[in-house]
Amino acid sequence: MKLSWLDIRSTGSAKQAIVQEAIHARLDGILADDIADLEPLPPTVKKILFPQGKALPEDFGAADVVIVDPAKHGEPAELALLHPQIEFGRFVEIIDAATLEDACQSGRTEKWSLLLFRDPTKIPLEIVIAAAARANGSLITVAQDVEEAEIIFGVLELGSDGVLMAPARVGDATALKLSAESGVPNLQLTELTVTATAHVGMGERAC
Repeated sequence: MKLSWLDIRSTGSAKQAIVQEAIHARLDGILADDIADLEPLPPTVKKILFPQGKALPEDFGAADVVIVDPAKHGEPAELALLHPQIEFGRFVEIIDAATLEDACQSGRTEKWSLLLFRDPTKIPLEIVIAAAARANGSLITVAQDVEEAEIIFGVLELGSDGVLMAPARVGDATALKLSAESGVPNLQLTELTVTATAHVGMGERAC
């Protein structure tokens, strides 16, 4: 089952309407950078705190999951020992070979990995999915819109375990949930047999 997380940090005046839509659509998680936004959410939705660029609060309130930037907040494993009631995850922004390796390591070891890819292709995501194939954690990939979310869910046919998306308008939360549930159709493969080859100048053509 694919996970659909909604980022409400920049929803502005439409926040309440978008949150109610997300709850009604039964999205799996709602992500915020303010504990106050998580407090009124029902138990049917996972409450994710992501204090990006901010210090960790002394009290995590109603948060179920806290996503951290290790460079600013410390290692998730160490934080989990201090706060055993909270699940911690790692945020990785993939911009080069070093951060790609960080993402692969996170996928292999962390309960939650929130990944932001700057490469417009999905090749780095394919690498991380392959590296974390036998791990027990979940990869959550940031998508810019529903169209990209659909692509992310289908990468390597396995897809990312989940998608985090910031909605641009009311209706996006429902569309995200539908994209998570649609899945990737099974491909019907046909076996072909090469019976001859023909020279075409720069190479050979199979027939």
